[in-house]
Amino acid sequence: MTYPVSAGRPVDHVVIAVRDLSLAGATWSALGFQVSPIMQHLALGSSNRVVGFGSTYVELLGSVENMISPHREGWLERFAYGEGLASVAFRSQDLVADHAKLIESGVAMTAIASARRAVTMPDGAAAETDSDFAYLETASPFPTAFLVSHKAPETIFIPAFAIHANTALDIVRITFLSANPAGDLEAVAPLSAGVPPIDFVSHDEAVASLGDHAPPLVRGASFGIGLTIAVASLDACRTSFRPGIAFAEADGALLVPASAATGVSLRFIERKSS
Repeated sequence: MTYPVSAGRPVDHVVIAVRDLSLAGATWSALGFQVSPIMQHLALGSSNRVVGFGSTYVELLGSVENMISPHREGWLERFAYGEGLASVAFRSQDLVADHAKLIESGVAMTAIASARRAVTMPDGAAAETDSDFAYLETASPFPTAFLVSHKAPETIFIPAFAIHANTALDIVRITFLSANPAGDLEAVAPLSAGVPPIDFVSHDEAVASLGDHAPPLVRGASFGIGLTIAVASLDACRTSFRPGIAFAEADGALLVPASAATGVSLRFIERKSS
């Protein structure tokens, strides 16, 4: 299979739908992450908080009820399964060209829209991002994958905001519950322009691999359930957790249940320095 425009599009970020951004920020802070202040999407109407890494980030998306249509209705549907991982974004260097080529090749995409938002930089200066996106159209009622481009990446990937007590470095794997794992992988592959770092797992596979660390699972549904995050030190990660975090250890990884991480099961692995 060939993929249009680029030889590969890396994961840019993942989106976690949350009901309360203040509470979500406190939850992720309790796991040793630095979480950005609340920022507003100037065109969309929603708000977010960001957990930044070197080349990726976690977006905690809130104020979904304030989104403009038709985006609002789709994102609200995610809450039918509770808070949690909803979507993964792949980075495009030329969104207009990629978008056109994907449509020409038969991939159903939404129109390109603006994700511009206000940002307070580490020195307190006000700035704005300049990002656009387009969703992959699927049978899912909420967006599960999309392309994004950043014309001002310095307002997105901010080194000072990517320093975490748990020594988190990057997102390395993404896990989705899927009613059709092979079909979902095939649907997303054109956006990533190759095999994406996503594990689409069946209900039984999710139960077997995550057990009681999984969010509530719904047989026949498809939505994100887990992230694997590389850290520089598992020891530092372990000690960064606030008292009361019920984590487990297995196969050289730290496992945090979805109940302690806004509906997302987290797996921390150590990335050895070269």
